This record gives sequence, C-alpha cells and structure tokens, in this order.
Amino acid sequence: MISPFLLEDTYNSKEGSYELNVSSGVFPALSLVDLLAFYDEQTRLQVLESWLSLRLDYSEQYGLKRLRELIAKSLRNISAENILLSTGASEAIYIVFKTLCEKYPAATFIVQKPIYQSLYQVAADSGARIIDWNYDAALSAEENIVNLPLDESITGLVLCNPNNPMGTVIPDSALGLIVTKLKERRALGDPALLIVDEVFRESSLVPVSSVITHDTEAIVISDLSKSFSLAGLRVGYIASRNQEFLAACSSLKNYLSLRGSTLTELIACSAFEHAELIIKRNREIAARNLETLRASGIELDIHPDYIGGPVLFPRLTCPGSEGLFVLEGSVFGDYPDRIRIGFGSEPVDFNRALAALEYSLCQKPQVIQL
Repeated sequence: MISPFLLEDTYNSKEGSYELNVSSGVFPALSLVDLLAFYDEQTRLQVLESWLSLRLDYSEQYGLKRLRELIAKSLRNISAENILLSTGASEAIYIVFKTLCEKYPAATFIVQKPIYQSLYQVAADSGARIIDWNYDAALSAEENIVNLPLDESITGLVLCNPNNPMGTVIPDSALGLIVTKLKERRALGDPALLIVDEVFRESSLVPVSSVITHDTEAIVISDLSKSFSLAGLRVGYIASRNQEFLAACSSLKNYLSLRGSTLTELIACSAFEHAELIIKRNREIAARNLETLRASGIELDIHPDYIGGPVLFPRLTCPGSEGLFVLEGSVFGDYPDRIRIGFGSEPVDFNRALAALEYSLCQKPQVIQL
C-alpha cells in the first residue's frame, strides 16, 4: 500500500488555480540564460557549445562524474565515489528508505516532526516503526535534543536540516551532540544511522555544515531544486561513505529512473561552478522577505537564532482565498492550527502574497492561543 502524498497531492489539485502563493518553498527559478551569464563571453560560448553538441546517450551508472566531483567538493572530505545521482530528492528519499527497510526488515526510525511526508512515509509503508521526535521550533536545538527519544534500539534518526516546514536549523554544535548520542547507540549494537535531508542547507540563513562532515555513518539526501533554484533539472543525490549501501541504492534505482539525464547533469555542473553567486542571491532574497515578514506582526513561533528558512510554520489558520494559495498544516500531519509560509520568492511577489494573506485574516493576523 502506498499512502497519499498529502502535500504534493494538494499542490497538484490546485495547479493553475491561483496567482499568489504565500507557502512556496522554492527560490525564483534560474533560466539557462541566467546560468550562461555567470561566464565570461569566451567561456560562455564554449559552455553553450558543449550543451548543444552533447550526445544524448545514457549517463554513467552513478551519474556524471564531473558533477559528482563538484558535489563531493561542496560537502567536503568525501569523493565522487560517495555520490549517487537521482531524479530529484524525491527519488533519493524513496531509494534510501526502501534500501534501508530491505536491509533492516524490523527497522525503527526516530523522525523529527513535523517534516516532509516522504521522509517517514516510505519507511512506514514498508513496515518500519516510526517514533516521533516532536520538535518545538520556539526552543533552541539544544533544548530539543534533551527530548530526543534515544532510549531504545533504533535503525536511524531522520532529520530535515533546515527543516521543512518549520524552517529551523540544527547548527553544527547541536549536530555534534546528536552524533555523540548516536555513537552511544552504535556502541550497543544499533545501526543508529543519521539520515538528513539537506535540500535547504546551502541557502540557510544560519550557516550549517553538511552532516556528513560530522558523522562518517551519515546518509545525506539533497538536490538542486531549492538552494540552487533549478527544480526543473530534476537532479538530486544521495551521499554516503558506505559503498555497499550506495551499490544497493543504485541497484534499486534500476527499477526507477535507471540513469539520469546526460543533459541536465551537464547543465547542473554550471550551477555548482557558480554556487557562491547563486546561494548569495537566494540568501539575500530570503533575508529581505524575512524582514518584511517580521514587520507584518505575524507571530512566527520560532526561536529567532535558528531561522534557516525559507519556510516557517506559524500557528495560524487560513484556508486561503480566491487567487491565494495557502498550504495548511494538516498536509504535514496533525497540525490543523498551522500554515506554512514560504519566503523565498521574488520580494515583489512575496509582498503581494503576504498582503493577501493578511487581508484574508481580516487584515489582522489571528494567532491561535493554546
């Protein structure tokens, strides 16, 4: 049985029916022209020629080696052999949890909640036991770690860092505490793997290292859709130092996309070659929109030192209105009193969407009191 994917089904059902989206979790998409503009004129022509002359054959088993080298360099202390490319992070998530549930038939995962549904649903639908780690965005990461339920045998701990939908960041110092606790479980014979979705990490307003630099056993899932503004390329990846695990993931991928697109993987190299410029642009957009959001008076319900963005999960109820899309908290689980606010869109579009949200709240945000 495959459970409905509530968030994505909601977006699909509303596609084309709204002008404004106050819940978008993506930055403004880049075009091919935008990518080429990062190069000087001579190099630009050479890159364009490489795209146009590319033979559209199958890609390599693990994906284009040049792209895997660039990803590995960005993560630090790993090599291209530690990277498996996928069709977006969505395929990577499916592959990771199906592979782990095959290896550990009685798997138990502790999952940070709320979180993107597939990060627990794939495992749950495969028979795994899910233990919720109810994360309070208003508290510090260290305060939340005190309540991390690590008092029994586990297969892994699942995080989204920065979190979707909360926007919270677990900083490097707190990640170190988590890794220490997991190592204690490993000493008792548990796999105690750390599995982290890092799709928003590069663009986080609070700088944070990849978890793979903290933990040699970590599994990282990410893509170019969020921080790199290239959702249309559908390029994601799995990073792990465990070659046996990656080989099993690659074997499962044979039943899914099989191989990635040679063209999109080649284009993705240009994004990593200019990652600093792309990420700087997106952080500036998020910072500007967050300032506008703070000035609106809406209670953000998040610790001010841990806002990574570009999403937040305030305690508000609003079903949206004509022309305005609002993602209600119920698509993330039992959160009927919350909505997701996304602040990564173009500032002019964000301002209009925020104004429409405030108008639907009778021009005064209605905060739900507990």
